[in-house]
Amino acid sequence: MNIKIGVGIEEVLFGMKQEDVIEILGKPDKINYEEKEEGIVYYYNDKMIKLKFDKSDHYKLYSIEVCYQEIIMFNENIFNKLMCEVEDLLKKNGYFKFEYEDYEFFNTLFSEEIWTTFTFEFNKLMSIEFTPLFNEKDERIWPIN
Repeated sequence: MNIKIGVGIEEVLFGMKQEDVIEILGKPDKINYEEKEEGIVYYYNDKMIKLKFDKSDHYKLYSIEVCYQEIIMFNENIFNKLMCEVEDLLKKNGYFKFEYEDYEFFNTLFSEEIWTTFTFEFNKLMSIEFTPLFNEKDERIWPIN
C-alpha cells in the first residue's frame, strides 16, 4: 500500500463518504462510534488500517492509520524503520520540522508539514497516522469534495 501525503492511501481518498470507502474496501471488520470526537472509525483487519470519519464534516474520511508491514511512503517501505531513518527519509523529501513525544510504552514523531504522526515501539516504526493537509486559514484541503 502506498501512502499519498494529504491525499490518502491507494484509491481511498480523504473526503470520501463511508459508502464510497465500503465500495472500494468492502465492509469493515469493526465499526466504532467515537462519542468524544463525534466520529466513526472503520477497522480493516486484513489491511491493518483504521479509517476515521468526522461528524462535523458530514462524515468525510479525515484520518488514516496504517500498521501494514508493506507500507510504502516516498517510494520506500518504511515499516520497522528506526526513528532516525524515518527522520532522514523526511529530510530527504524536504520536511524538516518535527515534534517528539515520549510516552511510557511508545514514542511519536509528528511532522506538521505533512500532518503525519509516526509511532515507534522499541525504536521501530509500528504505525503511521495521517490526514489531509491544511491551508494558511487552517482549513482542511480535501483532495475530493
